[in-house]
Amino acid sequence: MQILKIGGNELDNPGFLAGLAEYVAATAVPHIIVHGGGRAIVALEQKVGLQSTKVDGHRVTDRE
Repeated sequence: MQILKIGGNELDNPGFLAGLAEYVAATAVPHIIVHGGGRAIVALEQKVGLQSTKVDGHRVTDRE
């Protein structure tokens, strides 16, 4: 099994999506594709007035 984490910028790129589809179709292992959703999270944080920070590349938010 292979887990692929794909960011929003990549999903906006048609060439990337085509390459990803070809790769998944050409490999014999099952895949799990996970979308990061960073832009949607930032938009929601702004909407509700929360602020997050990044620690070692990982988003960290308050307990709220």
